[in-house]
Amino acid sequence: MKKLLASILLCIMSITASYEAAHALNPYTVMREAKSGLASSQFLLGLLYTTGAESDVIEVDPHKAREWYEKAALQGHLVAQLSLAAIYEQGDNVERDLEKASMWYEKAAIQGAAPAQFRLGEFYEKGLGVKQDLEKAIAWYEKAAAQNHAEAKARLEKLKEQMAEAQPAGTAKP
Repeated sequence: MKKLLASILLCIMSITASYEAAHALNPYTVMREAKSGLASSQFLLGLLYTTGAESDVIEVDPHKAREWYEKAALQGHLVAQLSLAAIYEQGDNVERDLEKASMWYEKAAIQGAAPAQFRLGEFYEKGLGVKQDLEKAIAWYEKAAAQNHAEAKARLEKLKEQMAEAQPAGTAKP
């Protein structure tokens, strides 16, 4: 799980402002823009509440962070969606909710985020927060693998082998 969170955080940092850049921002400006509805500022404010702004303006507050991530995610902010998915999957200062995690992963996956496509593939493969569906698992793994996601390629190959072995002789799929 820590590896997953690290992967998502790496994605977050590569898609958005780095930790240092987020902290270099004027927190008052970020708050004002977030309150006005700007999704990128809502996400950054969530990030500041996650990490703290190293000032007396914003202190670490995971609940406020989640609230701001959700505001941004509802507007389609990809990294906020990934953040919420990880929060709900891990039960990070909220009750663990795999259905909500799968919902947010799906929203991010539809936008083309390979880590979300991979996680959604795992959710469908294992029946985590969704009804187990190996065909959907394969479809999501294929999308992530098409973006050179190494773990998705490996899972896809293994799952296809398992499914082929499970088919009775002479009943190959058309």
